[in-house]
Amino acid sequence: MKLFRTKLGNPVRNLNSVVIGLCGVGAGIALKPKDLAVSWAPGDLIQAEREARGFAIKSLMVTACDALDHYLEDLGVGPSPLADMTLRSVLRKEPQIIQKGQALTSAGISTLEKRLNEVIDRPSEIKSVLRDFSEKFCGKQKTLSLNARCGGLFSHAQTLNGAAISAISLRPSYHSAVVLLVAWRNVLVHDMDTDPLDPKVASDLIADKEYLAAEHAGIDFEKTLERYSSKSEPSLKDISTLVSILMRYLAAIDARLIASCDLGRFVQEAVCEELNLRGAPEATLRKWAGKSYPERISKALRMVGNHGFVSTAFERKKKSYPGRMIAKQDMSFLDANNFKELSSLVFPDIL
Repeated sequence: MKLFRTKLGNPVRNLNSVVIGLCGVGAGIALKPKDLAVSWAPGDLIQAEREARGFAIKSLMVTACDALDHYLEDLGVGPSPLADMTLRSVLRKEPQIIQKGQALTSAGISTLEKRLNEVIDRPSEIKSVLRDFSEKFCGKQKTLSLNARCGGLFSHAQTLNGAAISAISLRPSYHSAVVLLVAWRNVLVHDMDTDPLDPKVASDLIADKEYLAAEHAGIDFEKTLERYSSKSEPSLKDISTLVSILMRYLAAIDARLIASCDLGRFVQEAVCEELNLRGAPEATLRKWAGKSYPERISKALRMVGNHGFVSTAFERKKKSYPGRMIAKQDMSFLDANNFKELSSLVFPDIL
C-alpha cells in the first residue's frame, strides 16, 4: 500500500488545481505568457476548457488504474503478506490454464514431428503447429484482465476470518466502484465500444448509495452509472470519488492481509529481499553472524521499513487501520538456531 500511495500521490488535489486553472481559460482571464513557447490560440475558450478538463480526468483514470495494476503485481512478486502462491501467480499476470490439456502420448509426439516436417520450409506456420500442440497437451492459457485479477484478490480477502479481520470492513460496493473505474478507463482510453458490467456492480452501488453519499460528498451513483452507460466522461465528482474509494478499498484489503498473514514469514521475505537488493549479502550476513540476537533484530527492522513496517511510535491517521506489532517470535529466523537457514536462503554457501 505504501508503494501504491507513492505512485498515485495526491491525484485529486492535482486534478482540482488543473480544473481551477481551466476555469480561467473558459472565463477568458487566463493568458499565455509571452515567454512560453507553445502554440495556443483556441477559437472557442469554453470548448477548450471542456476538452482539457476531459483530458485531465482521463489522465487521472489512467494513473489510478496503472497504480492499481502495479499494486496487484507487487503483491504477487513479494515480499508479500499473501501466502496463496496460485493467487500470487495471477496477480503477477502469469498466464493461467483455463482449459486442461490432454495426456501426452507417443502418438501425439509423432503427429507433432510429422506436422513440423510438413511446414519446415514455412516458418510462419511452424508457430501455428507448435501453438496447436501446446494448447492440446498443455492446456489453453490466458492472462487475466485487471478487473479479473482484482476480483480474485477481493474474493480471497473476503474469505479471511478472525476477530481482528472481521473489524476491517470490506464493502462490496467499494469493489464494484473499482470495477466501474477500470471499465470506464477501458471505454474512454482504450477505445473499447463497451465494457459490459456485471449486473451485480450496479446493484451493489445502488444498494449502498446512502452510505456512499454520506461518505463521499453526496455522490449519486445512479447518475454516475448513467454517465458510464452513455459513454460520457466522468464528472469531477465521479472521478474524485472513484479514486478516493480505490484508496480506501486497497487499504482495507492490505489491512486484512496483514492481520491474517504469517508475520514471521513476511518479515523474513522482506529481509531476504533487502539483503539481495542492497548487494554484498555475504558480507552483511557475516557481520550479522557476529552480532547478538537483539542486535540482529534491530538491524533487520531498520532494513524493512520500505515494506510498510513502522515503529511503535508511529501515529495512525484518522480512519486508518492499526496494523500488527512485530513480536520477538516473528523474528525467530534471526536467532542462533535459525540464522543459518536464513543465510542459506540468501547466500547458500555462506556458512
